[in-house]
Amino acid sequence: MATLGGVKYRNGGEPNVNIINDAVAMQPNTNDNNAPEGNDKEKEIRKSKGDKIKSVGKGCGKFIWDGEKKEFCGRGARRWLEITIYYIVFYACLSAFYAGMVSFYYAAMKAHKPFLTGTDSLLKNNPGLMFYPSKNLESSVVRASDNADALKHVKQSFDDVLRIYNRQGSNYYCTANELKKHGSLSRSPARQLCDVSPLPPDECKGPDYGSKSGSPCVLLKLNRIYDFRPDSIQSLADLDNIKSETKDNAEEDQKDHRNEFKNNIPPDFKPPKFNLKEGQVHVKCFAENKATADNMGDLDYYYYQGDSSKKKPVKARDNSGKEYPPNVAGGFPLGFYPYLNQKNYRSPLVWVRFKCPTKYVPLMISCKAFAHNIYIADDEYSGNPGKQSGMVHFQVLNEIATNKC
Repeated sequence: MATLGGVKYRNGGEPNVNIINDAVAMQPNTNDNNAPEGNDKEKEIRKSKGDKIKSVGKGCGKFIWDGEKKEFCGRGARRWLEITIYYIVFYACLSAFYAGMVSFYYAAMKAHKPFLTGTDSLLKNNPGLMFYPSKNLESSVVRASDNADALKHVKQSFDDVLRIYNRQGSNYYCTANELKKHGSLSRSPARQLCDVSPLPPDECKGPDYGSKSGSPCVLLKLNRIYDFRPDSIQSLADLDNIKSETKDNAEEDQKDHRNEFKNNIPPDFKPPKFNLKEGQVHVKCFAENKATADNMGDLDYYYYQGDSSKKKPVKARDNSGKEYPPNVAGGFPLGFYPYLNQKNYRSPLVWVRFKCPTKYVPLMISCKAFAHNIYIADDEYSGNPGKQSGMVHFQVLNEIATNKC
């Protein structure tokens, strides 16, 4: 059996042509019959979308302005008047409250004085030390090197801090006697503020500041604290005088730091031949371990001490003007204190020169400031947990292979 056009016939037989034509005619013509019906559906869909758009547009227009109810954005004139008055009163009260708070704070604070001072401040009236050159907060290595990158960092770090001192200062260089006493205790001093020269000592001149010679220099500065007045240690014997206001259980720690000071000065530095200079915060650097002590070499300290003719740092001296031997101490004279936010105020500086550090040996150094009311601490007694007070740590690495020491 075979099929043709849906009509069966026997094999070998002739198909009935009439039957085939009738079968073909019975099959639906999809192309012709469905075309009008598809067009009608598309028209209905388009019309429905158009009606929706018109409805939405009409609804929005009616919301913005309803002519029947005389309402704008859903509210009549009375309601709009009420809400306008409400927000005027609300924001007027809010503005008055803000203005009152600002006025209160301005009245409570003085323009040139912090609101919290002394032990009430975050610094707890206990200054820290800063050192230069410092690359960043994550690195505390001072390199003496002829490497171009290292020299560039040293120069940039010193130049940045000395640029501040190149700005206009008081241009008054105090005498040695004026430096021994606290400066004026008002913002309008009876005498001029003591100025600080931006010039380094001859042994630490730029542009390499001693690095290329293998004798690197470090610059120390005591942080500013408003109205802080150092209580100077006047002599070696005065180092043993730990005053009663020492914090909590820190007295033993302060004794350890003072003993470290006495044990790390030359044996011949004794009265009457020498004594500590009066009227200053003493600053001294120490080796933190035996390897550093064996390889650190001698240290010289330079700072301004009242020679107004030179106006530059000179080697540390005692009260009679005699130069200290190496490894004694430098100082921040009392004449620069207190800091009262005076115009053109500049903090005193101390230069420390490492004369002959052993090459390629990392040196672990800590420098400390000594006064009766400076509490030296790494952590708990600093008033700022995790921070230092009265001291600073850094490392020195001499990479100069041609050191002549």
